[in-house]
Amino acid sequence: MATRIYILAKELGRANFEIAEACRLLFAGRGRRLAPSSALTDEEAALLRDYFTASNSQSSSSDESLVTRTTDESCLSGCEILLGVCGGIAAYKSAELTSLLVKRGAKPTVIMTDAATKLVAPKTFEALTKRPVALSMWEQNHIHPHIELARQAEIFCVAPATANIMAKAACGLADDLMSATILAFSGKLIFAPAMNSVMWKKNATQRNYRLLLEDGVEFVGPASGRLSCGEEGVGRMSEPSVILLAIEKAVVELKSK
Repeated sequence: MATRIYILAKELGRANFEIAEACRLLFAGRGRRLAPSSALTDEEAALLRDYFTASNSQSSSSDESLVTRTTDESCLSGCEILLGVCGGIAAYKSAELTSLLVKRGAKPTVIMTDAATKLVAPKTFEALTKRPVALSMWEQNHIHPHIELARQAEIFCVAPATANIMAKAACGLADDLMSATILAFSGKLIFAPAMNSVMWKKNATQRNYRLLLEDGVEFVGPASGRLSCGEEGVGRMSEPSVILLAIEKAVVELKSK
């Protein structure tokens, strides 16, 4: 008997949106539109159960399980990835995402906003990537840091993407290194939003979200659950393993062109 998305979501303790988002990433190319009432095959349901079990586990063996089975392990090998870290409490998850990228053989370079450095020390990312963290337009030895970073990267993922950076990107503002690099980057741009649910649902944010979609930005999340403010709702940054899948998918598509 086929399993409906909303039934699987209840079984796994996840939001319908999270299940549908994982389906979109895992089953890309099957050309199906998924709604909470959509039926999943037994194979799809089993893979999703494995995936969310892996996401919930803290062991390194679980971290490897899903992506190893569903994507080409070598697709990120040598790939230059820009990872933008903005000033949301979910910035700590970006360290895990960085670690996963390095394990896959990618070469991530991290850009941090000033607000992000108040939450996670740049040295954390430097230790993980063995590369300096880009912090300012006015760093020594770089005449045009935003141009250099944008030209070096194949994929640019902003995680967490705050309401502020979404607004800047939608309007084409370039008043710091992060926003200037986004504007200078011509490749695949992925945003993983993270913010309070009221901020996410605000008309201005939803307007920016639609504009960015029209501009070709890919969104991963936000997911539903407990937020840092203590409330429950939509606004959690997607798990690093889910974001990793989106990055791998984008790299595979890029290499197939």
